[in-house]
Amino acid sequence: MPEQTSPESAPSRIAGFWSRPAAQLGVILVVAASLRLYRLEEAPPGIYCDEVALAANARSIGRTGTDLSGVTLPLYSEERSYEFWGARHIVYQPVYLYASIPFALALDPSIFAARLPSVVFALLAIAGTWRLVRKLFDLRTAALAAGLLALSPWHLQFSRIGFEAISLPALTVWAVWCLWEGLERPRYLFGGAVLAGLATYAYPVAKVFVPLLLAVFVAANFAALRRIGRPALGAALALAVVVGPNLYLVATDTQQERVHDRMILSGYLENERAVAFLKARDAGGWAGTVIRHRPLLVPFVFAYNYASYFLPDFLFLNGDPNPRHNSTAGGACPFYYAPLLIAALATLIRDRRDPRARFLGGWLLAYPVAASLTLENPHAIRAIPALPLLEILCALGLLALKSWSQPAPGSPRRWLEPVASVGGLIVLVAFPFELVGYAEKYYGPTMESTAPEWQHGLAEAAARLKREQGPDAWVRVSPALHNGYLYFVYFADLDPRDLRRGAGVNEQLAPFRIRVEPPTSGSADPRDLWLLTDAEWKASRRLEKVWDIPYPDGTPHLVAARRSAP
Repeated sequence: MPEQTSPESAPSRIAGFWSRPAAQLGVILVVAASLRLYRLEEAPPGIYCDEVALAANARSIGRTGTDLSGVTLPLYSEERSYEFWGARHIVYQPVYLYASIPFALALDPSIFAARLPSVVFALLAIAGTWRLVRKLFDLRTAALAAGLLALSPWHLQFSRIGFEAISLPALTVWAVWCLWEGLERPRYLFGGAVLAGLATYAYPVAKVFVPLLLAVFVAANFAALRRIGRPALGAALALAVVVGPNLYLVATDTQQERVHDRMILSGYLENERAVAFLKARDAGGWAGTVIRHRPLLVPFVFAYNYASYFLPDFLFLNGDPNPRHNSTAGGACPFYYAPLLIAALATLIRDRRDPRARFLGGWLLAYPVAASLTLENPHAIRAIPALPLLEILCALGLLALKSWSQPAPGSPRRWLEPVASVGGLIVLVAFPFELVGYAEKYYGPTMESTAPEWQHGLAEAAARLKREQGPDAWVRVSPALHNGYLYFVYFADLDPRDLRRGAGVNEQLAPFRIRVEPPTSGSADPRDLWLLTDAEWKASRRLEKVWDIPYPDGTPHLVAARRSAP
C-alpha cells in the first residue's frame, strides 16, 4: 500500500475531491461537453441535409404545430413534400424531433442550433452510464466507464451531428438503470419500462434491439422479478401501452416500405460484402450453391454481417467506410480497447452465474442483431446499441488487468501477471497517442477532406442569398446541390405557414421566389441570383460570378452568379 499523505497535501485534496460523486460526475461532464461543443459549427465542416431537414421540421412544429408536410403533431414526420429526388417514406423519429423543438425555438437557425440536441443527448448518456455502473458495481468503475464514453470516438462522432441515433444510448442506459434499481425499489420498474418503450421511437434499430435487451434483463433476473410480482406485471403493461402505436405502425403503415427495402430479408443483396466474400470462393462449390439459393443466402448474409461487428476490421482498423459515420477513417473504437475488452470477456465468463455478467454478456450478443438484418454492413449508426456497453466492459477490463497484475502470494493465477502487464502496457502507451492523434485529425486539417460529404457551404450560401435577394428577383438553386432547397427553408428562416404544402417543391417555394432548376434553363433575368457548383458555372456561357464559397482547403465549390445582360 502507498504511504498515506497528510490531509494538507495536494494529492490528498485531489483524492478527496475526486471521491465525491457529484464532483466526479461534474468533471467528466465538463470534459465531455468541451469536446462536443468545441468548434461545433466547423467540425464536421458543413451540415448534411438530413440534419437540416430535422431542424427545419422541429422549427416548423414549434412555430405552427405542423411539420413541413402540413401534418399536425405527427408521431413520425414524413418528408412527403420535400422529396425532390423521388425518395419516398423518409421519416424522422419522434424522440429526437420533439426534443429538438425547444432548441429550434430558443435559438436562431444555425448549425450550432441544429446540432445542440445531440450534445445534450450525449451528456445524458454519459451521466446515465455513470449512474448505472455505480449501481451495478462501484464509484471507481462508474468513473472509468463514463470517462471512456466521454472520450469515445464512436460516441463523439454522433454527439456532434444532428442525427437521431444519438438519442438511443441515452434512453437505453437510463431505462436499464431504472430496471436494475427496480429490483430493489419496484416502483422504478415502471420508469424503466416507459423509457424502454420510448427508446423504440428513438431510432429504427431499437424496434429490434430494445425487446432483445429487455429479454436479456428478464432472463438474468427472472427469479427476482417473479418475487416482485405485481409491480413487474404493471411495468410490462406500461411497456405495452407505450410501444403499442409503434407496433401498429410497423404492422400497417406504408412508411415501413423504406425499412422493407433496407432489410436483407427482402432487399437486393448483390452488392453486399457477404456476397463478394462468396464470389471470391469457388463458384462451383458450396459458395455458388449459397449464392444461387436465397433461403441459404439470407442467413449467410446475416451471419457474415453479425460477425463483422466483432472483428478487428470494424472495431479497430477501418470501421464504417462512410465518412459521415467515421470522419477520421479509423476503427469504431481506439486500439487500447482491445486488451480491455479481452480482459472483460474473461471476467464475464468467470462470473457467468452473476446476473450482472449475464446481462452485460447478453447485451454484447444482442447489439449487432438489428444492424445485421439490414443492408450496407458494417454500419456504425445502426450498431449504436453498442454504446455505452463497450465502455462499461472496458472499465471492467481495466480493473481486471489491475487485479491480475497484483496477485496474492501463492495464488494459482500468478500466470496472469505477465498477461496483465502486457495489456496494461498497451493501454498505457496507446491511450495518450490515440487520444491526441484523434483530436488532431478530428479538429484539424484532416477533417477538411470530408467537406463534400457534409455539403459544406450550403448553410452560409442559403442565408446570404436570401439576404441579397431583390424584391422582384428569384433565387434559383441547381439540382446538382443535393436537397439544396432545404437549406433555404431552415437557414433563410422561411415561414412554414407560407409554404404551398402538398404541391411540388417549386410550387411550395414559389411564395418566397425560390426555384430549383439547372442553370441551362429558366429565366435570363439579370436580377435573379443563381446558386450552382463551380463546375456548372465554368460550363455556363452567360453567368457572371457574384461571389463564391470554396471548400476549406481552397478547392472551388459553390458559386453565386447572375445572368449577364443581353
